[in-house]
This record gives sequence, C-alpha cells and structure tokens, in this order.
Amino acid sequence: MEDAPDRARAWKTLSSQVVFSHRYFPTVMEDTVELPTGEVQVWLRYRDERDGTPRRSSVAAIVVGHDGRLVLARQYCHGPQRVIHEFPGGTVEPGESLAEGVAREVAEELGLRSRTVKALGEFLLDNRRSSATMTVFECRDLEPSDETAHDSGLIEFEWVSDSELTERIRAGEITNATLLASWAIYKARQDSSL
Repeated sequence: MEDAPDRARAWKTLSSQVVFSHRYFPTVMEDTVELPTGEVQVWLRYRDERDGTPRRSSVAAIVVGHDGRLVLARQYCHGPQRVIHEFPGGTVEPGESLAEGVAREVAEELGLRSRTVKALGEFLLDNRRSSATMTVFECRDLEPSDETAHDSGLIEFEWVSDSELTERIRAGEITNATLLASWAIYKARQDSSL
C-alpha cells in the first residue's frame, strides 16, 4: 500500500493577485496554490504580512468589577442585521502594545482604567481567510479613567454575572463567535487556576 500524502502540510503558493480593494474592508487576495495532493486550486484570503501589509491585531477585554460581574456590550451590527453581544475591545493602533491597546479600548468605551490587565490567550479571527488574531485580556481593579467614554449612542453596556452570561449562551441568545471564543479562553484559564 502506498503512503498517503500528508494532507495537513502547508500549501505552496504559485501566484497572488489583488481581486478586491476598498478603504473600509480588508483587501482580498486570490492565491493560486498547489495542495499537498498536487492539485492546483484558487483560494481567496485577506491581504496580510505575506503581501507587505502589517497585521493589525485585535483585543477583547473581559472587564470584571469588584463584585465579580462582567461588562457586556450590545450593539446593532449591519452584517447580520441584528443586535450582537460583545466584550469591549477593538483593533490595536500602530505603535501600541496589545496591553496598551486593550487599556485604551476600555477607557474609550467605558471611561474606566484597569490597574490589573492580564493576557489570557489568543485565537484566529477568521482562520479560513486571514492570519489576524484577537488577544483576550482580563481587566480588574477598575477606577475612573481620565478619558471620558465615547458615548456614540450606538452601544449599550450592562454588568452581568458569570452565571447569567453562561445562561444566555446556553439559551442561544449570544451567538457572536469572538465573544464565545473569548469566554471559552477566560473560563479555561479560571478552571486551570483552581
């Protein structure tokens, strides 16, 4: 019996070209790739460091108050055309560290400063199309920030208990993948510290 090819190894990129570019959306690249089986296919992905574009990292903040409750944001998202639950966070600006980026996002969104910021882990945002990651932070020991929260009127915040958030997930009320992945990392880190 012949040895089967290793189907999980890296694909060979034969060529790449831009197929879509817009100032508010990631540039889409079309790669012609050779699979481990020898088959040649076309694959779409977002432009990244392979193309000379620096990767912009994102952060999610699990903000924990002195009473153990967590900040949960709700906002309308036009893509799925519905209200989505999220943790505070966003894209890290050029020149910022991940910790600086999460601190800025918490100050901008909530008007709070966290004296304890702990990186918990990271996950790929869209592993089929991108190398972009989101790093999850736990933010505690809160105090008012010198920066006033940007209240655009488009985002609502509430404080919820750990069990209330878990129940909302169980009930199917929360379906945002970045929140679910962030929550899984947070819970796994809590369980490992017991």
